[in-house]
Amino acid sequence: MPMPWLGLSNDGAFQPGREARGLLCRPHGSLVERPAGVLPCPLEVEREIYALGLSVEELRRSTAGELEPVPDSRLNRRISAATVIDFSGPARASALLATKFSGLGTRTRGTLVGSEIVTTPWGTSLHGEGDFAPLLGRSADPLARHSSKALAGLQRYGLQAGQQSRGRWEHAGQQDLFARWNAAITGATAAHDYRHIANSFGWVVEVDPFSPDSVPAKRTALGRLQQAELRIAPAEAGQSIVILMRDAEDSEPRYRYVSSAVWSPADAGKGLGAGAKYLDEGHLQRSLRNAEGELAWITLRHGKLGLDMANADYAFTNQADVLINARLAADQLQAAQRALFSTSASAPLWASR
Repeated sequence: MPMPWLGLSNDGAFQPGREARGLLCRPHGSLVERPAGVLPCPLEVEREIYALGLSVEELRRSTAGELEPVPDSRLNRRISAATVIDFSGPARASALLATKFSGLGTRTRGTLVGSEIVTTPWGTSLHGEGDFAPLLGRSADPLARHSSKALAGLQRYGLQAGQQSRGRWEHAGQQDLFARWNAAITGATAAHDYRHIANSFGWVVEVDPFSPDSVPAKRTALGRLQQAELRIAPAEAGQSIVILMRDAEDSEPRYRYVSSAVWSPADAGKGLGAGAKYLDEGHLQRSLRNAEGELAWITLRHGKLGLDMANADYAFTNQADVLINARLAADQLQAAQRALFSTSASAPLWASR
């Protein structure tokens, strides 16, 4: 998996193109898969949780021309499957993101790298969270069953009833570090358990490598998938930032995100503040082909093309619901394809903005 290089100036700021000194963002994704019936000890699971994610490492070019690590750099950092991360954008504070860790649904812990790590024009790194379902368990619900709507979301993202996680993390003990990997209903409300833990993964995550104390952000405007590929189109002044995404499942459509804000080169080096400007407001779109086989991008927008409370397959409450369950929303647009491309369809519904 390619690893992005971010040039580092002498005063520790983003310097595009510098090769003598820089930061390398490296993914860490290996995990032990335990046989059925084999339960791990807590220390093993803790080590595995902290091993996943990514690292930021400073490198400098030696007099011999070789890049060498800087072990004592203040910018060296690990972001693991336990690191505190904020939700940002339209789904922040959604009831579907509420957990025991954050009853208001404003933050979570942990990230899993499923796509390449890429560099933004403003000097941060982005990665998509990939095949997260196998890392989660879903034991029998002792207090209540999931609603039919919640079940539709769990099943569409591959989390089946009775499933045990690949590493059996949820069986390592009662501590929150381990219990959070179980999506069963065990408490009175979502703020008392981790029934929504699956909703906290599948996002595009932004990290500011130049600010080691900053809290990474899950940019919910880009939608929740099983991220396998992430690309940023070259930024052009006065034009929207465009990000292309591919789901891990081959049968899934392609997606793209188009920012509402247009790129200003003055934002280079402005970190997560610039990320909020370009990545918290925009349009998530899926690909469809019309009757002539031409590619069109259709916006996943609440209240349009069946993405509303009246939908018989899944009642979309608001835009946060659409983004959290982007796969289900994309399914609905596929079902609406004939009407979408008929002569009575409204062109703005499938325009790029």
